[in-house]
Amino acid sequence: MRTGRENSHHWVRRYCQRRGCRRILSCRSIGNSGRHGEFLRSTRATACSGGFGKMAEKEGAVLDKGSRRSNEAMKEKVIIALDVSSREQALALVKTLRNMTGMFKVGGQLFMAAGPAIVREIVDLGAKVFLDLKFHDIPNTVKHAAVETAKLGASMMTIHASGGRAMIETTIRELHDKFGARRPAVVAVTVLTSLDTRALFELGMEQPIEEHVQRLGLLTQDCGADGGVCSPREIQGLRKVVTPAFKIVTPGIRMPDQSLNDQQRIATPHEAVAAG
Repeated sequence: MRTGRENSHHWVRRYCQRRGCRRILSCRSIGNSGRHGEFLRSTRATACSGGFGKMAEKEGAVLDKGSRRSNEAMKEKVIIALDVSSREQALALVKTLRNMTGMFKVGGQLFMAAGPAIVREIVDLGAKVFLDLKFHDIPNTVKHAAVETAKLGASMMTIHASGGRAMIETTIRELHDKFGARRPAVVAVTVLTSLDTRALFELGMEQPIEEHVQRLGLLTQDCGADGGVCSPREIQGLRKVVTPAFKIVTPGIRMPDQSLNDQQRIATPHEAVAAG
């Protein structure tokens, strides 16, 4: 068991040594929330910031003030999900937490509530945006959606790996041709964290979840995407078959005392980091 300041710092150093992995922490579940969709009793950003600090302390993730390089490396591996329903809440959170994370996730909830302009506003505050809209359509449609994502200034975006080779390759090629090195990183969702073995069986997929994640991860890598999205439970299996440069983004990060909501395959921050 990790106890005291020294062990906490050791945990941070181990975290920083992991390759190509990012963890998504949600502001919907930070603090003293007990209900799905409620990110805090108080919607003030200061309250969320305090909740974030308490969450980190529970896992022993106390930053070492004497190691600025370690702090920066850790920060770049954390994505904070802005799972809120108003522009005002989102921007307040960004202003308070931007020094604690490398990127903010804008998902369907906030995007539909505040519109595409919220991405530009967050970028204008000096923060990076991960636009998580999980595009899954015919190649031409996804290609154009990806171009508009890049125009908004997003640094990373999601598509569904199950959209197939043509969709992934067409999207990557279009972004490269139009934006070059300035294009957003593209990560492909393998299996949603809300799905379990039974759900996949009902969809006609009889292979184990880990094998399915590996197959889609390899397809994604072969198509030229920058990384994949999987639950913490599949990190080790996916890392075995992809290159070190392949980014792995892991949602479903929860504290031991937090509710699952609709996610089935989850882990604590410490468990996710230990998995690689």
